[in-house]
Amino acid sequence: MQKQTVAPELLRSCDSEPVQFIGMLQPTGALVIANGENGQILQVSNNLQDFLGDAGASALGKNTRDIFPQLGVPQALPERNSSALGEITFYARGGRHYYEIEPISKANASDLAKKLRFGMEAIARGTSWEDFLHDAAAQTADVLGYDRVMVYRFHPDDHGEVIAEALRPGVESFLGLHYPASDIPAPARKVFFDNWVRMIPDIEYTPVGLTPPLDPGTGQSPDLSLTAMRAVSPIHLEYLRNMGVRASLTVSIKSEGRLWGLIACHHLSPRYLDLEERAAAEVLGRFISVTLRDASKIEEYEQRKKLKIVNEDILGRLRINQDVGHEILHARPNLLDLIQADGSAAALYVNGAWDRIGQVPADEEMDALVEWMQETHPQREIFCTDKLPLEFPRAEKYREIASGVLALSIPKTRKSFVLLFRPERIQTVRWAGNPDGKTADATGRLHPRASFAEWKDSVRNRSEAWQPWELDAARDLRTAILAADLQRQFEKEQEARQEAERAMRSREELMAVLSHDLKNPIGSISLQAALMERSFVKSQDTKNLEVTRRILRATKSMNTLINDILHVTSLEAGQLQMERKSERLIDICQEVIDMLAAIASHTDLELRLNPESIECSAEVDRERVVQVLSNLIGNALKFTPPGGEIEISVDRCGPEDVKLSVSDTGPGIPPEHHLFIFDRFWQANQTRRLGTGLGLAICKGIVEAHGGKIWVESREPKGTIFHFTLPLAYVR
Repeated sequence: MQKQTVAPELLRSCDSEPVQFIGMLQPTGALVIANGENGQILQVSNNLQDFLGDAGASALGKNTRDIFPQLGVPQALPERNSSALGEITFYARGGRHYYEIEPISKANASDLAKKLRFGMEAIARGTSWEDFLHDAAAQTADVLGYDRVMVYRFHPDDHGEVIAEALRPGVESFLGLHYPASDIPAPARKVFFDNWVRMIPDIEYTPVGLTPPLDPGTGQSPDLSLTAMRAVSPIHLEYLRNMGVRASLTVSIKSEGRLWGLIACHHLSPRYLDLEERAAAEVLGRFISVTLRDASKIEEYEQRKKLKIVNEDILGRLRINQDVGHEILHARPNLLDLIQADGSAAALYVNGAWDRIGQVPADEEMDALVEWMQETHPQREIFCTDKLPLEFPRAEKYREIASGVLALSIPKTRKSFVLLFRPERIQTVRWAGNPDGKTADATGRLHPRASFAEWKDSVRNRSEAWQPWELDAARDLRTAILAADLQRQFEKEQEARQEAERAMRSREELMAVLSHDLKNPIGSISLQAALMERSFVKSQDTKNLEVTRRILRATKSMNTLINDILHVTSLEAGQLQMERKSERLIDICQEVIDMLAAIASHTDLELRLNPESIECSAEVDRERVVQVLSNLIGNALKFTPPGGEIEISVDRCGPEDVKLSVSDTGPGIPPEHHLFIFDRFWQANQTRRLGTGLGLAICKGIVEAHGGKIWVESREPKGTIFHFTLPLAYVR
């Protein structure tokens, strides 16, 4: 029959092959399936009469109590019973009760137990990982008597590798060869995980069907996942045939809740293990799994212990020194001591730039890598891969130095990452035959590769894999960096609080000085000068009168400055007293216009209320709003040339606020000054002799105390508009 190279989608179909629903048995045992609720027998294997005689011929439709009166109710875990009928294994699954019947075991239990005990002791004596693996294969071969026994380990991508082997003379070795994941697809791996032992006594068997073929209750093939004698996929039988294998036994190795690997036993002629021998194989599998787990934990413990010492050293320094880049990159030990791989490098984005140790990608490449990680893994605190160029194609250009990356996000800025790089490690993988050698015939039926001769392949774009203990050490480091950063922030906040308390005390002392030590003497000077002015007016002493009036102007300026400073300090301390109530804003605006109209007229300026201003009320302190408007209009009066205009307007600003604006036709304010004009004591050079520099700061404080905001728009050289908002009471 003509064959063709298999399409990738057909290869993927191996992962969906329903091997547990094959609906056929190997002829070494018989099967009865019954309704789990009432015990009625629904299906039987077509060879049941060979095992039960006449009772098997008429079993269909009867109750299981009639056939197996000595058995209890099946449970989820399989149980075993030996009787004159044979070896019976029974269990419950999916609402059905299963009964497997096999010939009575002939193995000498005592001899088997001795072999098993000796084998387990030999495995336990191993002093290294290599000894353990070799002894596991050798002792399994001795106990179970197969021609070839291999320890087969699954890699993270589910492809397998033979890492230990025991052979009889003349049997071909597969040690060190790799097998693609499609050789043992996902459904088969699931069956191996659910069953400790899987046996094929002779690949040239004639399968036995069920009567009826489908479950009468569900109309589907029964689930034979736990059935020891379940038939085998034709593809797998052809696979074994191409390997020259006649019989096989597979024992599962499990670790940490996953299928770690298999003990794959091959025989070049038919070989049947009875239930007793398969029980011994299961004991071996369980023992090897536990021993493997313990050995792995010892190795992991030693690695974690080393990394913990490094981490604690780094963390201790971080608590003292705020220079994170120096402590984790340049001091010793550092990040490279955490990942322990030749050619490793690391980088940290700190203070707006990349700091590094070792050979890392260019800054723009690390920027692009961080952007990609944030887009594709936005919620990941830690991201790692040992095949970066395959996931992020742009990284292919620097694969020699960074085929692997471990990234820790530090939530400070968008680029804040710690990046650990591992270089490319080119591997030559020895495959058992061409891994792409599956074919499909004209009907679409898959066929496994015909040859298992060594096939070499170079694997690129990969680094050494990241180990779980390295990831945990990275998490600990990230937590420590965040903790150190929080500690520094706390210390800064404490310092800021202490500084604020000192400033508060200084402010209170200043207010006391201004209120009493300065204001009272200035008040006395002002009073005396006023009396002198009156006297000099009467005596027409013009010379002394002018001097006295200069004194009055100076004391007035001093009082204004003191009052402004007291206002500012009260605002900053949150101590400004306000009596808020509903006020008509147009009335307030008109009051200020009337108050300043004479000054405007004297300087030939028009001061008016915009006729389109809305009628509304706001919850405000009337005197404080008058103070804000007076200050803003006062500034406009100073800077608007004769013949100019000053206008006040009232408008809505959103559903809950009202906006008051003061516009003028003065020279305007340069845009570069907008950020500073509300700061205390700030004045432009051209206005330094025209005020204290506190008026706008006071306006800002009063507006914000009302819950509003203030800002400026300048139409330089055509004028300025100051806007501020207040909370509405209601709108008419």
